[in-house]
Amino acid sequence: KSPSPDAALNNLEAVLEAQDREVLELFLKKDENLFRLVFIAGSSALLSGTLSKFPVYFDWLFNKGGLWQEKGIDGFSKELKNGAGNLEDQGAFSKALRLNRQKEFLRIGARDLLGIAGLAKTVEELSHLASASLQTACEFALKTLKKSFGEPLCTDENGAVKEAGLSIIGMGKLGGRELNFSSDIDILYIYSSDKGETTGVDGRELSKISLHDFFVRASTLITKLISSATEDGLVFRVDLDLRPDGRRGDLANSLRSAEVYYESWGVTWERAALIKARP
Repeated sequence: KSPSPDAALNNLEAVLEAQDREVLELFLKKDENLFRLVFIAGSSALLSGTLSKFPVYFDWLFNKGGLWQEKGIDGFSKELKNGAGNLEDQGAFSKALRLNRQKEFLRIGARDLLGIAGLAKTVEELSHLASASLQTACEFALKTLKKSFGEPLCTDENGAVKEAGLSIIGMGKLGGRELNFSSDIDILYIYSSDKGETTGVDGRELSKISLHDFFVRASTLITKLISSATEDGLVFRVDLDLRPDGRRGDLANSLRSAEVYYESWGVTWERAALIKARP
């Protein structure tokens, strides 16, 4: 009854060979589990590969209730913070993001294939996963750059000095919370002000840089953390072509410069693309 019986048999063998006997005995106590696994194995080589490569995910999905979990943005963010929030090494952090993505694609994909979750819930969870991954990568990037260049401080309209902020704006399917499994993510990087500079570190004047330079560096690092292909895959493909002035434009723009662009230079379709914009 699976979409591809031959693929189901081949994938099933690989998945089962990777599991511990105790895990399989617990798995087989529920008759419906075997049907679910065969259906997944006959539907998706990707999910089958994840189940065979990560036996702990198999146990979590079928024996520990992963298949029945629903997650909102807070749930995704909390798990990412617990798993990657304290990491300082870029390679380790990048790996943690990608392993989390594989685990969540397995859960979301299995729930979709088996009809446990409907289309609206599936695309919403994929969108929340992307949002939480971006947020976690943003926090890592800012923390990393502050170690080299200090705090990014700006002066507001009242003359008060405060830390400048960075917002990642989701567009298109990400903005509308309707990502599918093959979607890339369309984003803009917008920082609050370019009136200021970083504080520098250890009194070194050369470690001070402009806010524009700081946030372009941060945006570059975030993009790399999310979209670079490693041995663990990638998190999501990132499309930055919707930013002001497209591929010719700066990777990150201050809020004021973005306002000027859309008021003075942006064409109708560029303004229309902001209809689904969401931070």
